[in-house]
Amino acid sequence: MVVCGHEHILRRKAGVLSALCLLLFLVPAVSAAGAHYEFDKSYYRPGDFGYFLVEVSNNRPESVDIPEAALNITGIGTFAWDPSTTNASDLHSASMVMTSRWSGYYGTNDTYLGQTLGCRIESGGSATFYVYFKIPENASKGEYSYRFYMPIITDIPVDVQGAIAVYPQGEVPPPDVVGDALSLLGTAGLLLLLVLSPVYLVLRWKKRARAAKYAKIVLILSVVLVCAVAWKIISFAMYLSFVFFPFWPLLVLIIIVVLLWRRRRRKRKKLEQTAKASTNVT
Repeated sequence: MVVCGHEHILRRKAGVLSALCLLLFLVPAVSAAGAHYEFDKSYYRPGDFGYFLVEVSNNRPESVDIPEAALNITGIGTFAWDPSTTNASDLHSASMVMTSRWSGYYGTNDTYLGQTLGCRIESGGSATFYVYFKIPENASKGEYSYRFYMPIITDIPVDVQGAIAVYPQGEVPPPDVVGDALSLLGTAGLLLLLVLSPVYLVLRWKKRARAAKYAKIVLILSVVLVCAVAWKIISFAMYLSFVFFPFWPLLVLIIIVVLLWRRRRRKRKKLEQTAKASTNVT
């Protein structure tokens, strides 16, 4: 009974420490300004007009200012967000105001550049921006890399990079076999994680060691598969986590040490019980 009590206390302490780490990791991320962005088309033709849509949601306790935004498409041009294209329907608890422009928002040599018409998003509000561009009539077929940059005062800037495709009239892009396969594998990995996680816990609870072992192997493979497919999202999340809470790796290390210590102590107690039982028998 004393051993079971110790195990219960250790398990509870490890659970509390894990929950604390998760809370410290999630709270800063939840209180950040998040952005969703997309192009209006999957590919373009020479002479096409298009736009890059950005939706910013402010979950911070204070307001954030967006003084400017720019989309640079290599070989095509640089296109700036025009505040006059922002309609009242695009603003939710947000307004167009005169905002301050700075260079090097998070650097050590910030320079004040003056006032410009921008957007102020209150806490809990959101705003949608459109950066319009045109593909030149003489644009050649191919992929054109782009970079979108939007500073957000008092929060991390939005910095997105990628590529857009241009195809001549009458030609369509080939099917993305690799991308579709990776998407299916990622979906399968997520489904396996959702289904097998509770199954694995039940098997351990029922002390079905062999079945739990196989379920654990499949779970590990599913995690590896999801990480391989979604490495860009994971790397961006890691970047955000370091920005908001740079000490989380230390907490993870502490949790790992606690769990390993708990496991070692449990094994040692079990060996002591076995040795004591053997002594009593003899």
